[in-house]
Amino acid sequence: MKYIILIIFNLLLVNGLFAQQGFKEQIAIEIDEPNQGLHVLEDTINKQYLVSGQYFDQEIGRWTAFVSKYDLNGEIEAIFTLRNDTVPILSQTNHSVLFDNKYYMGGRGPSTTDIVVYNTLTNEVNVGKSIERFRTNNVFNKNLIFWSFEFSPIDSITLIAGVEVLDDEGIETNAAVFEIGNRNRIFTDGNELKNQISLGIRKNGKGEFVVATLNSERPLNAAKDTTYLYFLDTDLNLIRSTFSYTDNPNFRLGKGMDIDNHDNIVVTGAQHSPGGSTRDARNLQGVVKFDSEGRYLWTSYISNSINNVSGWGKWHSIVESVEQDGYVIAGAESYQTPSEDTIISRASIAKLSYDGDSLWMHTYSYREGPRLQEAFHDIAATSDGGYIAVGSSAHYDAVDESLLPWIRTIILKVDKDGLLDTTLVSVLDIDSQENNLSIYPNPVIGDHLYITQSLDQDLRIAVYNTQGQLMDNYRSDNAQHT
Repeated sequence: MKYIILIIFNLLLVNGLFAQQGFKEQIAIEIDEPNQGLHVLEDTINKQYLVSGQYFDQEIGRWTAFVSKYDLNGEIEAIFTLRNDTVPILSQTNHSVLFDNKYYMGGRGPSTTDIVVYNTLTNEVNVGKSIERFRTNNVFNKNLIFWSFEFSPIDSITLIAGVEVLDDEGIETNAAVFEIGNRNRIFTDGNELKNQISLGIRKNGKGEFVVATLNSERPLNAAKDTTYLYFLDTDLNLIRSTFSYTDNPNFRLGKGMDIDNHDNIVVTGAQHSPGGSTRDARNLQGVVKFDSEGRYLWTSYISNSINNVSGWGKWHSIVESVEQDGYVIAGAESYQTPSEDTIISRASIAKLSYDGDSLWMHTYSYREGPRLQEAFHDIAATSDGGYIAVGSSAHYDAVDESLLPWIRTIILKVDKDGLLDTTLVSVLDIDSQENNLSIYPNPVIGDHLYITQSLDQDLRIAVYNTQGQLMDNYRSDNAQHT
């Protein structure tokens, strides 16, 4: 058994600086210009992180697209915006693509669906491709709603997944995939089914486009929520569908989707249960997995949400883990009082195994308040073996200047275990060669003090204040723990 006694005061600077591995930041451009981060990627060629989203530009009086550049230490270098009369709003697709020094995002204008492109060499933000969503001047002569996109540079294909609206009143909908560009083609299943919607599209290792689709009913009937898949070739011909499978999961599909290195498909969403015994049973957030052929494998419900009636607790994005032993998901966990005077969601990331077992979950707070909606919208693996997530913090009671803008972009860089190693802080090394212990940060910044050891020994920690009073004590029997 190893013992550590901590006395609570600012630790003295000892032994230099701790190597930077993570950061936690907010973007507040101007107090009257709210902004929301939607996508994030690492640009390994230029050694930077790209964050994109939307913000309200007071000079032009509307929402517009922005792209910001962060260096690898978490310092913001520049923000670039798209400012013209046809400004698109970047849609919450939680998906972006970087290819040949160009960063592609999905967006929409008042009547168009757009692919927004940021050129990393010229720092220009432009609309790369655009199509009318409604019948007027629409080559498809259909009303189309956009939810996700996939850019495939090898095939020179830009595909949009969403909904075909079959009548002017929007009552009947049909899951659709349409290409914008040179050929302008569209796929639907031809059944003209009600209340279908395609929420995700990705390309698998066999060159097929996999489309994740939800079928539901109106008025909403949670028992009829069904998630299923379409597989399309590069000409948008149907290869196979799981629509008629009897074991499709009762699951309300969200926008998180990934295909792992075995071509298995994972999607995020929730199960709504209006007859549940608890209020939070209406929104059990989780992950569904299918094999490479689209056969249903499992559903894993993972969250710490309480009374998630409003559905603020969601998993918005999913990626295969850097260690290829599971999946890392990003979103939010929510707490809501029955009286609804307090509704708070906190930005969260979690990891589950390939079999759906929960491995860890971490929650990060950026601001305080009784009505606060914080969530990560996108997460990506990084070349150093960690993860970077981006999202937004919405403070619904933001009135004084210090709390504005009421919506801010939030960004987080963590290690492979989802832990934030604070930047440029010192380590107190307690006879490190003998004890293999590290304590950081020094001095403590925020609410957390981290203690790590590498020996296979029990660890007991006693915490005293400066008057010698025992404040708390802890015991851990895990080796190599933090």
